[in-house]
Amino acid sequence: MMDTESPSPTDAALAPPPVTVAAAASVAPVADAGRSVAAPAAGAPAPPAAVARKAAATPPPPWVVPDDYVLLVSCDGWEYLVETPVACISSVLAATLQSGFLESSTRRISLPDMRGRLLDRVVAYLYYARRWRGHPRAARPPFEVPPRLSLELLMAAVYLNV
Repeated sequence: MMDTESPSPTDAALAPPPVTVAAAASVAPVADAGRSVAAPAAGAPAPPAAVARKAAATPPPPWVVPDDYVLLVSCDGWEYLVETPVACISSVLAATLQSGFLESSTRRISLPDMRGRLLDRVVAYLYYARRWRGHPRAARPPFEVPPRLSLELLMAAVYLNV
């Protein structure tokens, strides 16, 4: 009675599932979509992958700073976006923005002698000065200066005429 050989349970687990007509129809669009991405037909729109590669090869346009802001850049590459009236508390920055130089049109001012940590405290002071302008000194809270930055901050204040 062993003439007929029945499949073992392991053979059934390893055998591929039978393909039905419905399964074959659902595979065809995927294959067509894959072919159209690899080789688009003549006149077909470019696939998203090709557009992404082209966009990556083209450099992005320069970042435009709005007219009501100024970008201050330190010597180590830190950038601070500051409101124009706040930046103009410094007479040096105000004169730079009102001049006919490149900085007035790009709204980007490089400060090659200031590190980012120092420029951070300068920007904080400019906002502090705007906030407490017109208040009596006794009503103002103290502006905290780290001791290790005090000399550099004093030199920056003199340079920027703040």
